[in-house]
Amino acid sequence: MRTKNDFERSKTKEQAMVFFGGLLDSFRSQESTFGDKICHVFTIGYPLRWIAMKQLGDLYQEMGMFVSAYELLNEVELTEDAIKCLFLAGRETQALKMAEMFLQETKDVDSNSGKK
Repeated sequence: MRTKNDFERSKTKEQAMVFFGGLLDSFRSQESTFGDKICHVFTIGYPLRWIAMKQLGDLYQEMGMFVSAYELLNEVELTEDAIKCLFLAGRETQALKMAEMFLQETKDVDSNSGKK
């Protein structure tokens, strides 16, 4: 909760970024087994990994770190937000290619499900 409050104050945004980076690293940590983690899933206030990555990506965008935000958002397949970051980073060609691929995948899914 404190980190969410740190997002709001300009003096503590960097501290919040460091904390969220550490939180994401703990998701990747193999120190504890799945069985250990599942026992505590409802008692610990950890956000889901993709939500934490989205929040860190949003913070990166606020700080003007669009390529870093793109990498995080693309990793968790938040494609529309990732494309926006590429445009803001000045990588229009890469953003257009990614948008075309995304639209083609969406069109393929719609045609396979019978939607028009």
